[in-house]
Amino acid sequence: MSKVLHNKANEVTSCTSPYSDIMTQEVLAQGFCLRVKGRGSSMYPFVQTGDMLLIEPKTPAELNIGDIIFYRRPTGIYVAHRLIKKNNSATLITKGDNLHYYDEPVPAEQVLGRVISVERDGRYKRLDNRLNKAVSKSWARLSPMSRWLRPILKPAWRLYRRFSPAGLRGQFELVMRKIQGISVYRKVAKQLRNGIEVKEANKEEVQQAFPMSDLNHVKDTLSKDIDAAYFVAKKRDRVIGHVVMVKRSKEYYPHDGYWLTNLMVRTLYRGIGIGEELTQIVIEESIKEGAKRISLLVYEDNQPAIKLYEKLGFERRVIPALEKQLEDELHTFGRRRICMSISLN
Repeated sequence: MSKVLHNKANEVTSCTSPYSDIMTQEVLAQGFCLRVKGRGSSMYPFVQTGDMLLIEPKTPAELNIGDIIFYRRPTGIYVAHRLIKKNNSATLITKGDNLHYYDEPVPAEQVLGRVISVERDGRYKRLDNRLNKAVSKSWARLSPMSRWLRPILKPAWRLYRRFSPAGLRGQFELVMRKIQGISVYRKVAKQLRNGIEVKEANKEEVQQAFPMSDLNHVKDTLSKDIDAAYFVAKKRDRVIGHVVMVKRSKEYYPHDGYWLTNLMVRTLYRGIGIGEELTQIVIEESIKEGAKRISLLVYEDNQPAIKLYEKLGFERRVIPALEKQLEDELHTFGRRRICMSISLN
């Protein structure tokens, strides 16, 4: 979707190609949410390098003091900074939480939306709930004193991160990953499979999966020559896993054809075969539609996922036209993805 880089002020920015620049604005203009990766330290600690930001389209009149707004500068740089002041909705004053100075005034026509959630290390933090709205508004009011407040708040922030619900949840997930790697646990945990249904998702179930998922595929729904099918794993009324099958036309080469994307299973339910079943249902659906091959992209350091795909018959595939993009991702984000695919003949 977009290539995220540091600018001179080390701001949380996104710099896109002309094509993705148009797509970014078009997605939000059509009323869809957009997901981008942030890079920079200007919004530390609320937003950090590598965080995934979920952008909701909003007009300047709908924005409130304290919101982290997403806007495009005339230079083509996208910025996510906190709203400090509004001048009759015609001009907005923004500032990075970790900067000592205010940004240049932002004209209303440059505003595209606001950040409503931040994903970090697989955990999501909603910014539009009552508590975080109050925190954001208070921080915006205190922003002029941020230079003196930061040294005082840093120790408190570290303590909060360790013992907050999100911090404790992260420690829980780390422990669960270790336990789920034990074969004895996998045998016992099969009992968790009771009552779990894997199926094609309806509209309501897709919405439930959004907070868990990578929304890069949302822009695909704007094009008539791209199809997306959603599948979920449900336990009672709760979505506990999901996967997306995307079909693109030849003009999207090297991303054309059938692709498996956004495979995700909640931590507690990993290691009991749900990811395998979600992957299998995508393979079966692709075969029904006459696909000859289905491919996917996975981080090369994600060994559990790679082992799962290899178990189902996926093999490493090198697409020369795609390799440069994957190498660029490595230099930009510090992690590299590899392509895997399976022949369906």
